Amino acid sequence: MSIQKSISAFVNEVLLPFKLLIPQPIIALIPGLTTNKEIRINAVLEHITAGMKLLDIGCGDNALVKEHRSKGGEGLGVDVYSWDGVDEVVADSSRLSFESGSFDCVTIVAALNHIPNRENTLMEVHRVLKKNGQLVITLLNPTVSRYGISLPFGTGIRPSEE
Repeated sequence: MSIQKSISAFVNEVLLPFKLLIPQPIIALIPGLTTNKEIRINAVLEHITAGMKLLDIGCGDNALVKEHRSKGGEGLGVDVYSWDGVDEVVADSSRLSFESGSFDCVTIVAALNHIPNRENTLMEVHRVLKKNGQLVITLLNPTVSRYGISLPFGTGIRPSEE
């Protein structure tokens, strides 16, 4: 890692509590600082290889898929809202039009807490993932998210033993 990147990483770490209070569009204007969105995307990209076919649920402006494509990957971003850049608008993320086993990796980046039928969506993720596929989820910290998070733990969601 270069000295400049090391300094930038240190500054971002030290300023993290303050960055949470400053609107992200302002953070984006300050050289050397990274937005929460950039931090999440970079963290998720560490788990995705260029050869993976990616589905990003709740993709927003599709930044993750665009970055994956720029590195030679194939991907598709879906959302229930027609953001600029979204590949496909879906009425319900628990009812996707893709064939079973279509994707190597499915991501839900800071969006699961916005999905009302999380359990059904996670079952649908399992359906569209290839056998031994990968699911990557990031969540907003409940103290930061004004919505909070409620996950269906203990409800029997398990990969089938195919």
